Amino acid sequence: MNRAALTLFALLFLSAPARPALAQSGAPGTRDHVRYEKRHIEPVVKGMELEADSLRALADSAASAIQKADRDREKKQGEEKPVIRFDWSGVARPASVEAFKAPFHFPPRRQYRTGTCWCFSTTSFFESEIQRLSGRRVKLSEMYTVYWEYVEKARGYVARRGGQPFSEGSEGEAVPIIWKKYGIVPDSAYTGLAPGKDKYDNEDMAAEMARYLEFVEEHNFWDEAVVISQIRAILDRNMGRPPEEFEFAGRFLGFRRFDGRRNSGT
Repeated sequence: MNRAALTLFALLFLSAPARPALAQSGAPGTRDHVRYEKRHIEPVVKGMELEADSLRALADSAASAIQKADRDREKKQGEEKPVIRFDWSGVARPASVEAFKAPFHFPPRRQYRTGTCWCFSTTSFFESEIQRLSGRRVKLSEMYTVYWEYVEKARGYVARRGGQPFSEGSEGEAVPIIWKKYGIVPDSAYTGLAPGKDKYDNEDMAAEMARYLEFVEEHNFWDEAVVISQIRAILDRNMGRPPEEFEFAGRFLGFRRFDGRRNSGT
């Protein structure tokens, strides 16, 4: 081969595109040619993926609409909310604390590591009112109200797609609202203390429920029945499950639903 032919051969060899490696076959001295094909996507699976994407988009859209409506409603309520101011002019103020007659009340109960002062103080007020109106002294369970308030907060959190705060705090009017729906029990029927505990400490429990609801919002999972079930599981583990029936003043009492059937506790 002359010099010109060698030069031409070298140029053709160096400029040729790289070929895919050849796979070795089982037979010695032979090779199978590798063939590259376009990836095959099963039409049924592809259709299912598109349907799932569509359902997720629909759920996201519904959640966004609820959250926007909730923000707009809160903004409007804030703008239209009247401000009440008390006029102290002309009011005769008592000269000292001794001018007041203290009503009946049970010895103060410590709430320890809970953010439930709203329930302890309001429950004490109603205990005083029970004694004033009926002459009976009944120690009521603060934690029974707290338990169901957590349940209702979780329900509202789902309904408003995360737009309702979930925390230990609340307001005094929550107490009669909970009583109207779930009733109330004496302290002897439900203490709200986990077995072996003698002091209230709901800090870790509240944090666990808050983390769970954050997970619910992050994954756009708004199944109320499932969420309430999980929240109640956390409450039951830390506070005990509220009674459906209890004995008080020699009578065996139980809760009934609005439809007249025995309350299942849900």
